[in-house]
Amino acid sequence: MGRWVRKWPVEGHSGNAYVVAVDEFGTYGCSCPRWKFHRAECDHIRAIKIRRAVEETAEKVEMIVLGFSEDARIVRKPVEEKKNRPRKLNDSARMVRAK
Repeated sequence: MGRWVRKWPVEGHSGNAYVVAVDEFGTYGCSCPRWKFHRAECDHIRAIKIRRAVEETAEKVEMIVLGFSEDARIVRKPVEEKKNRPRKLNDSARMVRAK
């Protein structure tokens, strides 16, 4: 195992406070008994993995959206104003006018 490069405080089901950490090789560890004594992946590690995946996905989506909006600004052309032409009335407007 390498040195811990990032740590997250996590509250357990019973209210106990634990720390989940990831080392420089991407290996997770936790201060809870399940991981300390059995080296088994616990709920706390799974929760952090899910949270990190959601955050990374949100960052990627944000970059894609910003990328599209940047591209749209570059490509966007001014819209020509419509000349004064008679508008078509929909059925509800016709009924109002008829009264």
